Amino acid sequence: MSNKKKKNHVRNKFIRDNFNLLAVIIFAILSSAFITISYVLLAVPIFACGAFVILEALLAICLKKVPVFVHIFTIAFQIGLGIYFGAVVFVILMVILYLVSMFLLAVWDRA
Repeated sequence: MSNKKKKNHVRNKFIRDNFNLLAVIIFAILSSAFITISYVLLAVPIFACGAFVILEALLAICLKKVPVFVHIFTIAFQIGLGIYFGAVVFVILMVILYLVSMFLLAVWDRA
C-alpha cells in the first residue's frame, strides 16, 4: 500500500470511528457562530439566541422520524413567523441550524 493510500485509510478510519464526536463539534461551532452573529449583528438578546438554538436542536430530535412534508411545513411556519415578527435573518439562521442538525442526525443514525 502506498504512503498516500495509507494516509487516506487512516483519515477515513478516524472519521468513521469518531463521527459522533465530530458531529457534536460541528453543531457546537455552528451554534456558537449563529449565537454570536445574532447577538452582535442583529441585536437579539443572548438568552433568546441560546434558547432558540436549544429549541431548534430539540425540534430536530423530536421530528427525526417524521415524513419530509412535516419538515417543510415546520420550516415554512418558522419563516412565516420570522416575517410576521420582523426577524427574518434570525429565523433564516435558525432554519439553517435546524437543517444542519437534521442532516447530522440522519448521518449519525447511518453511522
